[in-house]
Amino acid sequence: MLERDMIARFTAATGTLVTGVECPDDVEVREGRVIECRASFGGEPNRLVVTLRGAPGRPSRYTATLKYALLGRMKEEMRRRYGGSAGVRAVQCPEPQPQRPENFFFCTVVRADGRRIQLRVVQIDDRGTLRFGPAPAPPRR
Repeated sequence: MLERDMIARFTAATGTLVTGVECPDDVEVREGRVIECRASFGGEPNRLVVTLRGAPGRPSRYTATLKYALLGRMKEEMRRRYGGSAGVRAVQCPEPQPQRPENFFFCTVVRADGRRIQLRVVQIDDRGTLRFGPAPAPPRR
């Protein structure tokens, strides 16, 4: 039941189809217990950090957050937006990225013509929302 609820909840929250959630079976359910569940977001593996709430033996409520930022859909958007007529050879991002609001990191789009575009990625919330755009130029000396 917990897994089924998380599939619906995270599909709605992230806009990405969650095709499976697997939580440990041998967990003693008690208030405040933290577990990690495996999940697949549009084929991209991730983990959910789940804090159980409710009566012993029956997790009636829980809070859950993504452990890592969802990068697959973002990389596809980078390919579409920055490929131009040349197309994209690769999108390089450091992985995995811990999911923390306001955390930022850099990705590089390598176009088929060899041009490299550095992008700054900012995590907006704990639901997987990311924003990206051209990285600021380094300061001149």
